[in-house]
Amino acid sequence: GEPNCAVSGGLCSVVVPYPELSVELGSLEAYMFYNVSVAASTSVGMGPVSGVVTQLTSESAPSSSVLSLAAAPASSTSITVTWDPPVLYDQNGVITQYLITATRDRQSPRVDLGNSSFDQSLTVLANASGINGVNSSSTYTLTGLQKGIPYIITVSAATAAGSGPNAT
Repeated sequence: GEPNCAVSGGLCSVVVPYPELSVELGSLEAYMFYNVSVAASTSVGMGPVSGVVTQLTSESAPSSSVLSLAAAPASSTSITVTWDPPVLYDQNGVITQYLITATRDRQSPRVDLGNSSFDQSLTVLANASGINGVNSSSTYTLTGLQKGIPYIITVSAATAAGSGPNAT
């Protein structure tokens, strides 16, 4: 398995036994820069420290949902959805898109499910750069919805590594 870092004073130290010449560090944060240096040691002491190499860890899906999700009718068949991105620390990469879903609310007493075979769920992938910028409030209007039907709206942020949790 991957060795976890022994953190002391903001530094992560891993001992790699001789004759190993490489190690994969575990328990690192997603999409963070790390400075790595190496030093050899013997029973007499530690040798000189190498130069520093800076490495960016891979992206992962966002670990928290979008914030301040709100929805309001824009017309009888459309809903305007607004939200803020997940907090920067939880984005775990570059937000490339938002997954917006409108699903007919089956729990609402105003929905007549008796004769209707209509089970509407509308999902839209909104390109993050095409909205209002990744780290600012975003707005998207869902159109083509059924008149007079309540919907449950969910939004999740996504990086190249996947989608984060839904906000409802």
